[in-house]
Amino acid sequence: PIFQRQDMNIFSTAPITFAQAALGGEMRINTVDGEVSYEVKPGTQTDTRIRLKGKGNMQADGTRGNLILNYNVQLPANLSERQKELLQQMRMG
Repeated sequence: PIFQRQDMNIFSTAPITFAQAALGGEMRINTVDGEVSYEVKPGTQTDTRIRLKGKGNMQADGTRGNLILNYNVQLPANLSERQKELLQQMRMG
């Protein structure tokens, strides 16, 4: 299961690429109601937590909790020589 419920809130984790984390950009997030668009902020770190208000569990009275989402930055396992070169340049500043 991609969702875990705690009271009215639902918790989930979303993988994002290294490029999305560093540069920001739009991504699609799964909710219990389907996908929504969300703007990732530049410089996002692993375990950054965001709250999507009203996207959580629905109660009998119609009130809704929140979706609490943790980002998990996915680093590439295999880099090309060019990618390694560019990262070396970034490290040197």
